[in-house]
Order: sequence, then C-alpha cells, then structure tokens
Amino acid sequence: MYNDRLTLPPPSSCQFSQAKEMYLRACRASPSGLTWRGVGVACYKMGELGESETALCEANILNNTDPLTWAYLTLVCLKTGRPVEAEQALKFAVKTGLRTGEEVVEEIRQEMTSHSGDHAHQHIPHLLTQLS
Repeated sequence: MYNDRLTLPPPSSCQFSQAKEMYLRACRASPSGLTWRGVGVACYKMGELGESETALCEANILNNTDPLTWAYLTLVCLKTGRPVEAEQALKFAVKTGLRTGEEVVEEIRQEMTSHSGDHAHQHIPHLLTQLS
C-alpha cells in the first residue's frame, strides 16, 4: 500500500522549482493523482496559479477523492477571485476527508482572513468548522 499523503519539504530545504521538475518527471514516468498533485502544489507555492490549477485538475481526473487536491483547488480559486468555485472545491475537500491538522487548512484560513470583508466567501468559514 502506498502513502497518499504528499508533503513538500519547507522552502528552506527544497526549491519548489526543483520539486516541480521532480514531480513532472514522475508524471511522465507514471502519472497518478499523487504525482500531478505534487506538480500542482509546487506551482501553487511558486505563485504559478494557472499551471497549478491545470495540474490539480489533472490530479482530480486521476483521483477525485483526494482531499488535499480539492483543498489546493480551493486556494487557487480563492486567489483567483472565484469564491463560488472555492466553496464547491472546499465542500468536496471536506466530503473526501480533509482534516484540521493539514497545513493547507491553515493556508485556507489565512486566505479567508485576507478577504474578511468579502461576503462572497461567507460559507467557507462554516465549512472549515466541519473538519474533523
């Protein structure tokens, strides 16, 4: 059984561009939801939101039950001004088992804080309270 929890080392120990290249090589050798999520997360961390979304969508095609893929899609949608899509992605993240302790949950909370006056995000904090 393989570990479906992909984590990237902190930026101080690994350049995200190197991580992106590593995951792209893995995608060419053996594409999976996990390898495409790796590309998507690395791109997100570098601010390449379009590439991140493309990779995360590919990950979702291969495995649409990965809560971390849905969570990063939530972040991409928040950062690109698409709150309705962000809410839908977060619903799927919660439904597929996103946990409170995941680093991405804190990133979603921080992104919500930066948009606290935006009523379009009103349902997202409620969804975050549903995490186990």
